[in-house]
Amino acid sequence: MSTGSTPVAAANQPTSVRAVAIAAPTGYDMDIYTIAVDGSNPRNVSRSGAYDIWPSWSPDGQNILFVSDRDICPSWRPGDPGTCDGTNTEPPMGGHLYVLNVSSGDVRKLSNQFITREPRWLNANLIAFSSGDPLLGDSQIDLFTVDIRSGSERRLQAESGPSDPLKIAESWSPNGAYVLYQAAGTRTEIVMMTADGVPLGRTSDLTFPRYGMRAAWSPDSSHVAIGGAQSTCPYGAVVLSNAFQILAQGPTPPGLCEPMWSPNGQFIAFAGVTPSAVGSADGRVDVYVTNPNGQGRGNLTANLRGTIQLIGWVGGQSQ
Repeated sequence: MSTGSTPVAAANQPTSVRAVAIAAPTGYDMDIYTIAVDGSNPRNVSRSGAYDIWPSWSPDGQNILFVSDRDICPSWRPGDPGTCDGTNTEPPMGGHLYVLNVSSGDVRKLSNQFITREPRWLNANLIAFSSGDPLLGDSQIDLFTVDIRSGSERRLQAESGPSDPLKIAESWSPNGAYVLYQAAGTRTEIVMMTADGVPLGRTSDLTFPRYGMRAAWSPDSSHVAIGGAQSTCPYGAVVLSNAFQILAQGPTPPGLCEPMWSPNGQFIAFAGVTPSAVGSADGRVDVYVTNPNGQGRGNLTANLRGTIQLIGWVGGQSQ
């Protein structure tokens, strides 16, 4: 969480909305602001006195998702009723899940689960998040989805097989029907499961460090591309079906990091890591694009100098 002077920009700003949402410090707390893309009309939309963090627009631009500690500390401003200022209360590591309707200003709490990692929209109505943090003494990390229309919350629970107490580096399909995650037990495995808890497959053949796996689903939720993170990327493009069948496993080098599916589903962009001449994994990073079958890759930044970082796709239409 950032509490400095630099605002934290919201993720997935919808293209139909000409504003951004940011969480910014106000002296004692963190509030959420919307600001027009030309920098005009800044508006504080939370004003709770609590820490309101991780704002994220819904894909349809109607709601802003955020996490807040307002149930724990209603205010950090001196003199406010129930203020945590001047007490022995530590600054929050997270909070509970809320959604703000931008038009009406209404705020609704969506879950009683305590969250220490940023939640994300799967679509305009469905949100995915995790609860549990070993750094806070929790022995379990659970995965959840919640529907903002009905308020229905669902915890991912296997109907058979291992329960996987620590589910990390999760990636949900856009339709909310499937999830891929790392099971961090005595060994780290990659697991795919339906939202109803039906196991689809697991493997320890693809070895990534804990939290070192990144996965991206195709827009139609039929395929998932798997790679590494932070330059620890031992494999080429690995693409699975939503039935956990390997459809492609591209060659290395480069190793595939941070895969990102194009909005139209026709390409996969990734940060490709080429090992250095002395065998170190800390080699040159370039941005590549490949077909959904993991073949026909092209280097888009081979002629550029300096540090390369893949940010994401701009434009395009989802299927």
